This record gives sequence, structure tokens and C-alpha cells, in this order.
Amino acid sequence: MIVETDFFLSDDVLYAFLKGTKYQLYNFWPVSVEDAPVRLLFDEIRKLPENNIVKAFHNNELIALLVFENLLWDTSHFGFKCVRIRYILTRKNVKKDILAETLKKCLVAFRKHCITNNIKFVSADIDSQEQTTSLALQQAGFRYILTWVNGFIKEPHRDDYATKGSNVSEIRPSEVKPLSNLAEKHYFKGGRFYSDPGFDKRKVDKLYGNLVKSSFENNEIMLVYRIHDEPVGLFICKNIVTYKLFSGLRVAPLRFLVIDPRYRQKKIAQDLFAKTIGYLSDKSDMITTGLEVHNLPSLNLHIKFGFIFNYTHTVYHWWNQDFENN
Repeated sequence: MIVETDFFLSDDVLYAFLKGTKYQLYNFWPVSVEDAPVRLLFDEIRKLPENNIVKAFHNNELIALLVFENLLWDTSHFGFKCVRIRYILTRKNVKKDILAETLKKCLVAFRKHCITNNIKFVSADIDSQEQTTSLALQQAGFRYILTWVNGFIKEPHRDDYATKGSNVSEIRPSEVKPLSNLAEKHYFKGGRFYSDPGFDKRKVDKLYGNLVKSSFENNEIMLVYRIHDEPVGLFICKNIVTYKLFSGLRVAPLRFLVIDPRYRQKKIAQDLFAKTIGYLSDKSDMITTGLEVHNLPSLNLHIKFGFIFNYTHTVYHWWNQDFENN
């Protein structure tokens, strides 16, 4: 068994390996060109530096990859180096004992990288069904944080729950600051940063406020719910992406929704959700979402509007105990 970071991985070897893995992010998406999910995964990995990939071979066959990326935005916000393990991919039909030992060695190599490069925090996002990978992360000192569920909708309901005196339209520059303050104070407190005691909760609050500002600066889709012209709710959606490998499918990814607590339990969120879906449906072929499985109000709202859930993934966090704050 060999685990390396410096070994150059040819395109042919990488592609053949990916075809032999199980990657379920695109489960139930519309029929596409052959091997579209594999080709998308290949393109995403090839965008990252070669030394951000830990490769594991057994009997000269590539059987596992650990792929990570540096989180520049998080690093800047929290003031220490943050990294995300984006993929842990394993070849199907490898014996569990061999796979377990392989993942253990991959994570040891990755830990050495973190210590050498003074990385303080790592998050890992894996398919919830990958039990061997999950156990390997726990044995390597990663802590379970929460589980996310992904879904999509192709034929949305266009219900209207409009409150008297309300309207929904794109954000105005003058609304960025008050809505940033709203997100900072009242965004859902059950997310992964809030669930990890290692984070300063004041900085986590500010993170969501800053996300409103950065979304505006990046020209993302931001729809505001107003009552008598006062902004009381915001839905942020990432920019629509065209997937050429899925026959030009235009996908609109939902990001997050926040409502002024004074207007909760009054179907404001439901109305804003409905109008956001209507807005995006005219510009895209499919709307995608992702949320925590324990966020039941949001989960039920998605179900109400006909979302299909197709993928669950689990988040783990690791803190570098050897970190030196230079």
C-alpha cells in the first residue's frame, strides 16, 4: 500500500478511477450525456492543485483519493487557516479491511500536511452512506457535526400566499445593511458553525451578515420581501449555472432564507419561498437546495413545494491541536 501527495496523476488514471467510484450528488437528475457526473467530478478535481490530492494505491491500483481545498474566505473571516476536505473517494468493491487501512493512512498524510502548514481547522463533507469513510474520520479525530440533505425541483407549484401590503423584488442597495444586520442576528442557529463549540459565536453571527454583503457584491440573486416597503425577509440564491454535460440544464441553487422574527408564523417565509421559486422558474430548468436535516420548518416547506431529496451528506470537523498561533 502506497500513499502519496507528490505523485502526478494522469488524466486517464484519474478518469478510470472516478468511473469505478460511487458519487451520488447528481442522483435522479435528468438524463444526460454518458458519464456526465464522472466528467463533472473530473473537471472539479482537475481545477485544484495536484498537491491538494492524497492518492492511495494498493497493488499498483489507485483505490482512494482525498481531495482538499483551502478556504480563503473562511480563513480571512475567522483569522486562522481553514481547509475543506471536498472529496474522499474510494474504488467500489475494495475489501473493507484494506479500505479502512488505506483511509487511515490517507488521513495520517493529510494531518501531517495540516501540521506542517499551520492549518488550524478542517471540515470534511462525505456521503452519509459511506460508513467505512465515516468511521475512519472519527478514528482520525474528526467530530460529527450534522447531516445535510440535497434536493431539487423541476415542476414547481406556483402558489401565492401574499400578505396585504407586501411585495417581492430584487434587493435595493439601501437594503443591504439592514438585511445584513437581520441575518447576523436572526439567521438559523442550527448550522454547522453554531454546532461546533470551537468557533467564536460572535464571529459566526458576523459571517452570515457578511454573506449578505458578499452576495450583493458578487451580483447573486437576492429577493427581498417587503411589507409597506419595509424589508422583512431575504432569500439569497447563487447565480444560475448551465451544465453543458447535462444537455445545457440551467440550474438555480438556493442559498439561504432569513425572516424578521416579528413576522414569523405569518406565512411570510412561505410566500417568499413561493415567489422565489416563481422568479427562478422563469430563468432556469431546475432549482436545487441544501439544508440541515434537523431544520424541520425548512424541510417541511421544501416538501410542501414539491422538492425531491436525492442526496444526504455528513459533515465532520477537525481542530489541529498542534496549531501554533503565530
